[in-house]
Order: sequence, then C-alpha cells, then structure tokens
Amino acid sequence: MPSGSKTTLVLLRGWMRDQRHWETFPKVLSTTCHEKGLDYKLAMVDIPGNGHRCQEHTPASIPDMYQQLQEELGHSTPLILIGLSMGGMIARQWATQNPGQVHGLVLINSSMRPFARPWERLQPKVWPQLLKHLGKSLREREKLIMELTLSPENRSSERLETWIDWSHKYPISYHNACRQLYAAARYKCPTTAAPACPTLVIGGKNDQLVNPVCSKRMADSWNCDFVQLPGGHDLPVEHPERLARHIVDWLKKLPS
Repeated sequence: MPSGSKTTLVLLRGWMRDQRHWETFPKVLSTTCHEKGLDYKLAMVDIPGNGHRCQEHTPASIPDMYQQLQEELGHSTPLILIGLSMGGMIARQWATQNPGQVHGLVLINSSMRPFARPWERLQPKVWPQLLKHLGKSLREREKLIMELTLSPENRSSERLETWIDWSHKYPISYHNACRQLYAAARYKCPTTAAPACPTLVIGGKNDQLVNPVCSKRMADSWNCDFVQLPGGHDLPVEHPERLARHIVDWLKKLPS
C-alpha cells in the first residue's frame, strides 16, 4: 500500500439499509483490528436514498451508485471495501472502475451475474413477499426484512422497534426502494476475471434471501479466499465478533 497513506475500511450496506444497520459491527471490527495491531481508518457511507441521504433519488444502476459514493469519499485514499449484499456489488464495481484505489475487497452474501442465476440471486419464495409488503406500513416492511435477513433467534421485538424507529427518522421512499431492487437485480459484473486486488468472499450457510451457492461460485471462479459462516443474510448483525475475526485475520495476511 502507498507509503505514508492510511488505508480506510469502507463499510457498504445493501438494499433499503443504512449505516445504522451495521449495529455493533463497526465497533467490534475496530476493536479487533486494534487488538491485532492493525491501524485502519473506518468509514461508513449511505447509498443515496438511504439513511441520512433519504431525500435524494437513488440511482437506478450499480455503476451510478458507485460514482456518487466515489465523489463522497474522493479518489486519493487507499480503500478496502467491505460490502454486504448490494453493497458487495458496489464494491466490485468500484474495484473494476478504480483498481488503483481499491486495495482489497470483502464481499458478504453478495451475488451478481454471471456467477449466479436470477432465482439464486433472490430466492423465488422472496419475490411474492416483497411485492406484497414493499408498499405496506413501516412495521410490516421492517418485519419482513427481519424475517428474510436474520435467523429466528435474532428477531427480537426490541430490534424490530429500533428498526421501525430508524425508518421513521430516515424514511425510504417506495420509488427509491424499487430503484435499488431494480439496480441490484440487473447488475452484471463488468468482467468475469478475478479482481486485481486481494478478495475475501464470505457467505451465510442459512441465507434465506440469497442462495448461499452464489458466494461459493463467485469465490471458486476467482480462486479467492472463501469463508462460510452459520447464520443468515445479515451476518454482521448475527455474528459481529466471529465475522470481524475472519476479516481481521485476512487483513493481517495482506501485503504491507
């Protein structure tokens, strides 16, 4: 990595989620880095239309989302991108369009063509539920997202109320939610070649939203590091300590 520059770990969330939905993971990741003697800056950004950017229009393509986030972070700082779900698609696009800036990728429960079929990228049973609940009340919508992304033991009423409160404070419009879903569904990786930077792919064995085969097939195609953890789609919420340990152990192996 460039001498004298400090690399930034950038956390990228996915569909209809913002940086608050990482919950304890950023703190756990920072603490684990410190314990292992690693010195990284940590940044969290929101996709336009989500979180503190909820008043903005979400771009209808992953490359356009990348462009807007690139403008926010700038071009000079070396980055390691940690992307969950749609955030992983943005991270892969970023590494393709700006390989000189991206020094590492961690893709968590992500998927993209041509490494996954449409019915694997979003499991068939999910589509009717999404179409039914997307325009419903915040409570119904957040309850559905919780059921799709978290294992039963993590679906507490306290967490649901927190998520509902967050949605009240930073409401996501129906049109932005649809644009994000559309962008993710039609995203195709710009190249089948492996990323130029070191890459770690992590999948959840019990993911109910995206078929776990998507992560495995992507990692096999790129011949990159792969880890499968127990748990559902939102591994940073379900297993923050375990996930952080795997990422930090991988970071320690990167060339300095």
